Amino acid sequence: MDFVHRMGEGLKMGKLGTRRTAITVALFLIGVLCLLPVSDAAAKKKKPKPINVQTATALSAATGDGGTASATANCPPKTVAIGGGFYAPFAFNQSIYFPTSSIRASNTSWQASGFVDTNGPGPTITLTVEAYCAKLPGQVVEASSSGTVQPSSFANGVVSCPGKSQLLSGGFTISSDVVPNYPFVFSNHRGGTNSWTADFATLTTQKSTTTRAYCFKKKKGKKKKKSKLPAPQTLTDLSATGSLAGSSMTQGVANVPVCPGKRRTLSGGWTAPIVALIPGSSVPVFFESRRVGGAWKVSAEQLGNSPGTFSGLAYCG
Repeated sequence: MDFVHRMGEGLKMGKLGTRRTAITVALFLIGVLCLLPVSDAAAKKKKPKPINVQTATALSAATGDGGTASATANCPPKTVAIGGGFYAPFAFNQSIYFPTSSIRASNTSWQASGFVDTNGPGPTITLTVEAYCAKLPGQVVEASSSGTVQPSSFANGVVSCPGKSQLLSGGFTISSDVVPNYPFVFSNHRGGTNSWTADFATLTTQKSTTTRAYCFKKKKGKKKKKSKLPAPQTLTDLSATGSLAGSSMTQGVANVPVCPGKRRTLSGGWTAPIVALIPGSSVPVFFESRRVGGAWKVSAEQLGNSPGTFSGLAYCG
């Protein structure tokens, strides 16, 4: 083979080698690109961090027939009240606690109150009030709706969060009275995605009512640094059913499970069928609605004589 022919073959091999090298380099670059992190637009959004909920407590004792109890739980420094709960121990066939309020008393506190029918010289009932507190990258705003409930009838209150604020929790107030002018709160729970509702009843006298919604509002202003504090997510619901026997002065309990994943129980409430206030009905009187071990617990005493049910509700955010 002459020199010219050999050179031609060499050039062909050179071109083939260059092509192979180019393919190898291209495959290598593709592999490297696959290992590089994808852009923020293509990447999945980071899961929100859980909110650290702290509990503050306060106690108050109600003594004597028709005695009242009221206490305010104050949050730790640098936290705000995002919700609250209460508990007044059940005393079989002796004392009944009627809740008359469970509300946010200030930016950093929660207040609850009620009065007791001891059926004569019954035992003292100690009310425990709990405030659920957290650090938030914004503020908590309140919306309220007031009304009245007439004797032997029912009234519903509904209130929505203002603007673009986001529901955290809610509360209620019904004016107190004396035995036997009992106040009843058949429901106290989230009424919609961004609203709170409560159902009231009264036995013999007109009473004033207020339903409250507590809502998270993000901080505004482009110049402010982005907060590292986790913001609450849109609330999701969990529920459990409590049963009441068909005999007066017995109790039922609804234990709502712990919120899944990184969500936390921010608040809770209850709901029960509205019934006629007569002995033949199931008439629950709620003496507990609060966080227990990160879950939510609701307890009620049966004042009527017919079997019934109620629901305990937890809101995860």
